Amino acid sequence: MDYLRERLPVVLVEAHATALVGSLAEGADQECAEIALGHGLSLQVIVPSEGYASTFDDSTRERYVHFLSEAEAVTTLDFAEPSEEAFYAAGKRVVDDSDLLVAVWDGKPAAGTGGTGDVVDYAITQGKSVRIIWPDGVSR
Repeated sequence: MDYLRERLPVVLVEAHATALVGSLAEGADQECAEIALGHGLSLQVIVPSEGYASTFDDSTRERYVHFLSEAEAVTTLDFAEPSEEAFYAAGKRVVDDSDLLVAVWDGKPAAGTGGTGDVVDYAITQGKSVRIIWPDGVSR
């Protein structure tokens, strides 16, 4: 995540970003939220479904709840429970609500429906700008 901490602020400045839109998923989403808030951006959260918090372990859920409390806006999608369909819908909403998609992505196909690869593909089909952050030589 050091690479993300170095690169994301540069991308945000270049894009003249004022807000970060995301779903606060474990890993890069939460790291991006922390970086954005630390650089004075507002946070807009797209919650994929009711019960989304149940998908996190205790420490990650604690961070999720913290970032929710810091968010300027929170939108919960109309899905009764977490699912790949809900996650993909949230990814599409993030794209729809953004001018630029910043993807922390290794370029590989999505592991399941709605993964990063699917969201990047959707952004491209919508004509959105996409910036990929991924260090050379690193694989997941």
